[in-house]
Amino acid sequence: MELICDNEKGEKLRLGSTGPFWLVSVSGLGSDFNVYTSKSSGQDGENYNGSDAQKRNIVLTLELSLQGYEEQMEKLYCFFQKDLPGTLTYDGGKPRKIRYYVEKVEPEPETFMPTGSSPYETRNVTVSLICPDPRFYALDDQLTQLAVWQGKMKFPLRLPLQLNASGQSVTLTLDDSVKDYDKIGITGHTVQDGSGDPSPDHVRAIHGATTLTVSDGGSNSRIIPLPKELYSLPDGTADSYDMVSGSGMQKVGAVVLNGSEPWIKADVSTGTIGVFTLNVSDAILSSSKDSILCDHFTSVDLAGTNTNLVINGISLNNTAHQIRIATDMTSDLAAFQSWLAANPVTALYAIAVSQRVSGKESVPVYRPTAVLSLDAGTLSVRAIGRFTVTEKVNTLIGNVRNDSAVPMGLTVTLRASGTVVNPSLYDIGRQELMQVNITMHTGDVVIITTADGDKRVKLISGGVTTNMNNKMLYPPKWLQARRGDNLFRYNADEGINNLSVSILSTQAYWGA
Repeated sequence: MELICDNEKGEKLRLGSTGPFWLVSVSGLGSDFNVYTSKSSGQDGENYNGSDAQKRNIVLTLELSLQGYEEQMEKLYCFFQKDLPGTLTYDGGKPRKIRYYVEKVEPEPETFMPTGSSPYETRNVTVSLICPDPRFYALDDQLTQLAVWQGKMKFPLRLPLQLNASGQSVTLTLDDSVKDYDKIGITGHTVQDGSGDPSPDHVRAIHGATTLTVSDGGSNSRIIPLPKELYSLPDGTADSYDMVSGSGMQKVGAVVLNGSEPWIKADVSTGTIGVFTLNVSDAILSSSKDSILCDHFTSVDLAGTNTNLVINGISLNNTAHQIRIATDMTSDLAAFQSWLAANPVTALYAIAVSQRVSGKESVPVYRPTAVLSLDAGTLSVRAIGRFTVTEKVNTLIGNVRNDSAVPMGLTVTLRASGTVVNPSLYDIGRQELMQVNITMHTGDVVIITTADGDKRVKLISGGVTTNMNNKMLYPPKWLQARRGDNLFRYNADEGINNLSVSILSTQAYWGA
């Protein structure tokens, strides 16, 4: 038999049949219960009321050699310190451990021999350890997984389908391994009706990308509206959006000018040519004709300047955030605004700071043929077949075996891979339900401990730990594993397929 003591500092002390600390005797390793009874007047015997196990007192008797005795005693005093918890491991064939606190380290009274006699060669020391929890525990924990992960790889290995296609319309041939699209990127494009330079007398309407049509190449199809109309400009600036992620970036601003805006007549206006400016706070500073597009006016490098009085021209400004229009229809500001009211003008321009586009629609996956097309713009589609290495198989029920008479507290870990509402664990044999009334989200972990003196529920979400004892279904049931087989089943009001459950337990004993 050997006893091993470990303290919180990581130090280890072996006590057995070898020095320098010989183990002479040890007491307090067995089971010890308090039995409570009561007696009525005139009653033969007594009534049994119950029993419990009090704290455990383990007393070690050690033998130390007188040679180097003071040094060895100092080691004992340093190892067994006040308020410093430790673990005692009993290795008698089936190792078991118990937590302790030091009560005392007491050397036996010193004895003096008569004159002429030899001194004792050894001296005993008593070490008293107090164990608030009287139970011994197995060295290793027992893990019960209530789900099985099965390997899905087979040889010869067949890699999943991977398809990439681009264009205004794409056709894909998909097999069953493709469960969804990995990417449906859309780049906006501006289309103008007709040809030639636009003018007040030659209007060229402007259109962008507004819808995605998905079909099987036959009678089944669906038209999906985009969250906003996506445009492009001649300088290459273009809006973008991904149907799968539901996010994108707006880089092209669109405005309909109807005369209600605060237009200003520029000083360079003449009696026959009016130059009008409108402050547009999100427009870039640019004098390039490729940074603006209009249905009623021709894009020019800088409209209404002494060097570029292009009639019926529109531009941005490289010194101010504004739109400039030069026209020979009128040089009167009020008349120009009245004309806009009767003839609304659409203008596209590059914006200084891109704006986020959001909104998500599901896209059907047709097999074996899928045709995706835009009314304008360019698609970039990626479809990747699912390559499954392992697959979760929900057994739902797990058995926790307890070969001891001591009920085992459990550490139940609930992990969410999606939304889970009110997860629970049910003791099938005793028909008891332990439920936490919360909604878990992807990545959330709930840990429930049911050991005596350590009953608690905590939620770990986003790296933050929160106490959730008040979320236990009332009255709370703290499930434990009794002697024999214990069948537990997990469940949830919603999202059970997003829930993984494991149970950690440690075998406990009333004695070593």
